[in-house]
Amino acid sequence: MVMKKLSLFIGAIMAMYSLIAQPAGLASRIGPLPAISPSSGFFVDYTDGRPIMANSDNEAEGSFFWNEDWCSGKVLLNKNRIVSGLNLKFNIYNQELYFNRNNTAMAFADSVKEFEITCQSDGQSRYAYFRNGYPAVDRFNTTSYYQVLVDSSFQLLRSYRKELVEVEEINRPTKKVLRDYSEYYVYTPAGKIVRIKAEAKKIAEALPEYATLINQVVEKNKLKLKQEEDLVRLFLLICGKDMY
Repeated sequence: MVMKKLSLFIGAIMAMYSLIAQPAGLASRIGPLPAISPSSGFFVDYTDGRPIMANSDNEAEGSFFWNEDWCSGKVLLNKNRIVSGLNLKFNIYNQELYFNRNNTAMAFADSVKEFEITCQSDGQSRYAYFRNGYPAVDRFNTTSYYQVLVDSSFQLLRSYRKELVEVEEINRPTKKVLRDYSEYYVYTPAGKIVRIKAEAKKIAEALPEYATLINQVVEKNKLKLKQEEDLVRLFLLICGKDMY
């Protein structure tokens, strides 16, 4: 009996430690690896939704979605409720997440705070996780979703935006085309969100209070910042979490 009580006590202590040790942010709840931890939220079976209104310009050239096909994923709702096992589509144009219920596209009745999404296309896997709730900046507000590339003291974010434009061609009728735009932002430890360009000088100028650190990391690691992977590595190094 004493041993049983001791085991229960040790188990409770370990459970408390696991809660304390988890980092804040999406990675501790949804993250790519490991899978959702039971201690990080509670799971719900989700059926509450509303049928979506079709995009009025459904004949426009291009796609409204991050991925045209349905993708698997997990969702973090308000009150820290986690939903898994859904097929999802992210409408970038409307900044809205849909789920598939009986072959019908539904919008969530609850507010979606974060979600991860994995798509398979032509034998290739495409993964991302998104979060909203950041301060308004440029064309974006607190309900706009960003892809989270680095989730630590600094958060490296990627925005996605689609604009519907009319294109005129010689001897042809005007057509509507969806154009894609994407930019990088950094959410700083001070709670400020700043747009950056993939160039060391420009990043240092956009984040002057961290310019010395940025320049030191770039020079020490000979970073070229030509691709997204270079930006990711820069901020992992700044946060002391280089995975390379």
